[in-house]
Formats: sequence, structure tokens, C-alpha cells
Amino acid sequence: MKIIEEFQKIFELKIIPYILNLDFVQKNLKYYEPIIYTLKKRSNKFRSAVCLISAEICKIEEKRALPLAAASELIHSSIIIQDDLADNNQIRRKKQVAWKKFGTCYSLHSSLFAITDCIEMIDDNIARKKFLSYLQNVYKCQIGQNLLNLEKSLDYEEFLSIHLGKTAIGQWSITAPAVLAKNKKIEYILLLFSQKLGDAGTLKNDVEDFMKEGFKDVKTGAVTYPIYLYFCKCNPQEKLSFLRVFGKNIDFDYDYFKNSFISKGVYKECRSRINRLILEANQLLDKLPNTENKKLLKKWANYHKNI
Repeated sequence: MKIIEEFQKIFELKIIPYILNLDFVQKNLKYYEPIIYTLKKRSNKFRSAVCLISAEICKIEEKRALPLAAASELIHSSIIIQDDLADNNQIRRKKQVAWKKFGTCYSLHSSLFAITDCIEMIDDNIARKKFLSYLQNVYKCQIGQNLLNLEKSLDYEEFLSIHLGKTAIGQWSITAPAVLAKNKKIEYILLLFSQKLGDAGTLKNDVEDFMKEGFKDVKTGAVTYPIYLYFCKCNPQEKLSFLRVFGKNIDFDYDYFKNSFISKGVYKECRSRINRLILEANQLLDKLPNTENKKLLKKWANYHKNI
């Protein structure tokens, strides 16, 4: 079984039934309809799954970890709804997005409605405060980066920090059980592991978008690390040509950009960075107690090599 399928199985068997039976969801089904619709879409579901995996490593009972896993998945679904609205996405994973199905205001209201309920569901004060801190990072980074970022001098770590909003909830999901266990050492190791893997996953997705026909990131106006790196390797004339395409969202010669992306060594450099991040993530896992679920985290880390 593929690692993603293993995560999906954990979600389908344990997490979605728990979410659907929550009192506040049952009492407010009208408001949760767009979120439940988004939740039930086929996706990786790794955030909530790794929360339960982490709980086993930290020797936290599953019943204590389920509220944490549920909160992470509900908030992630609310972020997806808002992202789709902001990017004017019509389809996600071959299905109509929530705001197109249920309407803009209804879907946005649903995504915001979930936040208060999720916060109240976390009964541990320290875990709740950390949840709010991670949530703040998500919304702080939702603003994103505009075209001007291409003109700034940023190193690799600085630029990847732009994508913190994409991985903040994942970082909280995996570290929250360690917070409950009051195990600072495991919390720190899992946080670093999540950050390394979050960077690798972000880079993997951005490279895949860059290499796909249609050049998605140019079409949406997102400044990603592969685009930033490509831009830095261009001569002045190439930069002007790229900015014209990138800034005006116009048609372009896809084959030219793809071949240039490869010939300038950007694809090779990105793959090298991904492999380094995965190696570092696996080395961090070696410091954790040996459990069956630690193997799942290693399989998850190595999954990011498939690019």
C-alpha cells in the first residue's frame, strides 16, 4: 500500500467519523456543509494522520489526540476554501471547489465559522496557545508575495520561509501530541522534521507545477522558489521576457521556458535540495524512540523524492 493511501485509511477509519460526530458539527451542519464537502474530497490527509502517528510515538492515548487531529483537518479545509476563493480556482482534484458549489459568501462564512469551534475543542491551554500561534502564521502568510519579490535578494531559507503558511498547520499537527506529553525533546525533533519535510514538499510541488504543461505558477502569479531561482539565473534580456509573461499573465512559449528551466540547472538544483532536506529529516527521526509508526514517518519523508 502506498504511503498516501495509508494516511487516507487512517483519516477515513478514525478521523472523518470523529469529525462528523462532533456535537458542534452536528448542531451546525448548515454552516459546516462546504467544509465537510471539502473534507470528503480525495486528498493526502497527512496532517491529521501524522497527529495520530505522533501520539503513538509520544505515548498519548488516541482519544486525547483525536481532537487535535480533527482541529488540524477542519482548519486546513477552511484554508483550502479561502485559497480557492483567493486564486479563483474552479476545480480542485477534479471536483468543483466549495465556493463554486455553495456560493462565495456561504463558503467563506463556513470556513471562518470553524475556527472558533476548533479552538474551543483543544482543552489543553499550552496546545491551544501554540495552535493560535501556528494559525496566526497561516493567515500572516496568506498575503503571499507579489512580483516585486523577484527583484529582491533572498537566499534559499529566506525565500522558503514565505511558504510557512502552507505548512504551519502540519507543523502543529505533528508536534501537538508532544505538547500534551510535555516532552520538549520530541516536540523539538518533530518540529524540525516537519519544517524540513514542509520545505521539501513545497519545493516538490512547485517544481512539478513548473514542469507541467500550462506552467501553472506563471498563470496564477505565484512567486515560488523554482521561479525565483530561474529568474536569478536569467540574463537581463531573459528577465524582461519572463517578467512580461509573468506580470501580464499572457500566453507564452511553454517549451522554451521548460527547456530553459532544465538547461540553466534549476531542475537539477531543486531536486538536489529536496534530497538533502529528506536526508536531514530522516536523520532527525533516528533520534526518536523506535516505534512501528516511526516507519510510517520515514516512508512519508521518502515519498517526497518522487518528482
